[in-house]
Amino acid sequence: YNRVLYTHWKISGRDVTNNTTITWYTRSDWGTLVYFLLWDAPVGGNLLGYGALPAPIAAGSGKVISFKKGNLQLRFVPATITDYLTNRFLEHLFGNVALVSVNTYVGLSYTNPGPSGTPTTPVSPDYHDIPFLGWQVTDDSRLVNLDTISFIPIRDWGILPYLFIRDGENRVLFYSAFITPVVANPYSPVNIEPTFLTIVFD
Repeated sequence: YNRVLYTHWKISGRDVTNNTTITWYTRSDWGTLVYFLLWDAPVGGNLLGYGALPAPIAAGSGKVISFKKGNLQLRFVPATITDYLTNRFLEHLFGNVALVSVNTYVGLSYTNPGPSGTPTTPVSPDYHDIPFLGWQVTDDSRLVNLDTISFIPIRDWGILPYLFIRDGENRVLFYSAFITPVVANPYSPVNIEPTFLTIVFD
């Protein structure tokens, strides 16, 4: 048994599919196969994705096992990551496109930015998204803020239930709802304390 090196992926939004047939040839009895696994190395390495087969496969000696074009499907589903950033990740993992670091800004929104990354920010001369680079990536695949992020209203911004993180090109990367919507007015500055903002990749 060997893992099959495969590079002909098709990326569409949050979905990745095989663009040609993937085939294994058994030379001994592999038993009953129930899942497929996607690794980044021929031995060991990191598990990138997995899924249940439509039906168990009895992989006896001398059997040909294939995924025909489009039959192996993976979907990147974390709910707080926008379609834009998801597509960049998938192009990096499956299309050999480099990821580059970006300047990031934290913003507040009246509406859920959602997968399309469309926030509704306060229309006020004193409001602006806060530039912020004090992030830490933890060993359990979490992104957290190490420093306080402060919004200081001079006017009344009202109640803001959502926050987001965008890049310098105004493309939203992550979004989430506050556990309790924040009230932003001259008497109630919004302070996001260290480690309060946690993005989980699961």
